[in-house]
Amino acid sequence: MQIKTPAYAWLVLFFSMAMSAEAGLGAQTEKEEANRLIEKAEHLWYLSAFAPALENLEAAFKLSDQLADPRLTALCLNLMGTVSDSQGDYALGWERHQRALQLTRELDDQRLEASVLADIGLGFWRQANYPQALDYCQRALAIQEKIGDHVGLAKTLAYIGRVHFKQGTYEGALGFYRRALATQEAGGEHRAQSITLEDMGDIHQERGSYTQALEHYQHALRIREEMEDRAGQCYLLHIVGRCYMIQGAYREALGWFRRALDLSRATVDLPGRASALYHMGIAYSRQGAFAKAAECYQGALHIFGELGNRRQQAWVLSYTGDMHYHQGDFTRALTCYQQATKIWEETRDRRGLNTGLVKLGRLYDHLGDDQRALEYFRRDARLQEEMQMPYLPITLGSIGRIHARQGDGHQALQHGQRAVELAAQINNAEVQWLAAYLLGSIQRQLGLRVEALQSFRESLTIIERLRADVVPADEARSGFLEGKQMVYTDTISLLLELGHAPEALEVAERARARAFLDLLGARELQAKPSDASTLAHIRRLQEQLVQQKPLRVSAKDGSREMAMRGDDLVMAELGKLRQAQPELASLIAVQPLSISHLKEEASRRQATLVEYLITDHQLFIWVLEPGGMILTTSSKFSRCDLY
Repeated sequence: MQIKTPAYAWLVLFFSMAMSAEAGLGAQTEKEEANRLIEKAEHLWYLSAFAPALENLEAAFKLSDQLADPRLTALCLNLMGTVSDSQGDYALGWERHQRALQLTRELDDQRLEASVLADIGLGFWRQANYPQALDYCQRALAIQEKIGDHVGLAKTLAYIGRVHFKQGTYEGALGFYRRALATQEAGGEHRAQSITLEDMGDIHQERGSYTQALEHYQHALRIREEMEDRAGQCYLLHIVGRCYMIQGAYREALGWFRRALDLSRATVDLPGRASALYHMGIAYSRQGAFAKAAECYQGALHIFGELGNRRQQAWVLSYTGDMHYHQGDFTRALTCYQQATKIWEETRDRRGLNTGLVKLGRLYDHLGDDQRALEYFRRDARLQEEMQMPYLPITLGSIGRIHARQGDGHQALQHGQRAVELAAQINNAEVQWLAAYLLGSIQRQLGLRVEALQSFRESLTIIERLRADVVPADEARSGFLEGKQMVYTDTISLLLELGHAPEALEVAERARARAFLDLLGARELQAKPSDASTLAHIRRLQEQLVQQKPLRVSAKDGSREMAMRGDDLVMAELGKLRQAQPELASLIAVQPLSISHLKEEASRRQATLVEYLITDHQLFIWVLEPGGMILTTSSKFSRCDLY
């Protein structure tokens, strides 16, 4: 017998099926929304907008809980842990990462497990705990290589590159970045490529290879432009501007920062606006426009507070302290440095803390409080040794100089010589010239004037090699020596003490004439693009020499073939360049006017030549008579006396 279903039962079944379909559609929509929130949070985290990132993650976490989707929950927890690490709350970050890791293992999701392991490594990198960072990244790498996760592999390789970078092993870092970049390019991972290119640019900038740094930054910027990622563009505009600022090109830098500020305002990009104001503050301060700098710093400080980025607030306070320091307001400088250092201690930001300790030590050193200066410098030295940082030579040299002032020659020389030895082990010319200068200062204070002169000469050699890679912009080249003039000044002063007036005059000529030659050189490059390729070729050769890479080139001399060592090749190339294009050659290696040339000119003209050099604290005068005699004098003087 056939059983008939009542009409209302069919209606109930129909509505039940419709509601199930709607529920399924709703669940799918909620899952898509959760993924969208996570992606948005990741982008906000990259821009250091931590508070908004967490808001999006908390909303995504609620959706994942409602959906009972453990994979979504793991994704939320992992990124929340990364944001907590960025804010300095490592205990909370660790807890969230561990919960995410447990879920990935329960799901047997090896791809996500490896991603969490790599992000835990990044958290240890933020704490400057490099052994632990490498351990977790290597565990992630093993899984990613096993399952063929190329996207995850590239991310982990870049993280390992960051560890090597912060430890000063620059070539090792570049090797990992190149592997990451090749994988990202093959997979069409454009945003990841941009981040890796930026990281590579940071290494070149750290080493003083500014042209290469800018090439990488601008390549990253072009990718962001092609992606129409305006927040990413804004971020990279700051990075390019910062590279110009480091070289002393403050007007050029401000142009980039203003572009970033305009873009951030047009897109309501608060992190971009805060970063633009922060960098503009530094540039204005270094130009002496302190009122404008203070206004920018205050604006940046307020926005970073809204974004929950205490670490960046600490950096703003630190540079505000520098502004007060240069104005001679040491009390306010001290307050700012102490506030910044307190935040870095609370957020366990050991790299930031390194900066705070150095600045406090420098301030007390300037004030003549040797005990407190040594306290901060020694604390920083211990911290840097723990972290294996490449800037330790500078702190050691500073300690040595205080010991020399106190008359403890043994301790002074021990610290100064160790500084130079450590600096020689890393490929960072900025650290090397400063270590050599500090050793020379120590030797001079102890009466070892001949040894001090040798150290000063080494410092000048490194500075002028560095200068060869400053970008060919008028302001960059004329501003590059601003923070290094004391090396020229002290070398000249010491040469005069030793009775080497002719050499002192040559060094003065190098210091005095650089800006004029730089302007000519910059315009020459702009007029002749082919010159840029010539310079790039010689710089590549020099870079190979610095890295001590083997280089053999064959050159035919008639029927005889001659093998040339790398340094011989560079010298041969420079010799040809000096003969053909002397102005262009000055951009690579400084050729000071020889004293014999000056004497010939005085004799030929039967005229007395007078040259002077005004430094921040001293006036040097040379009088070269037609007969060849050189008279010298110097006196305490300040540029301020001219106004």
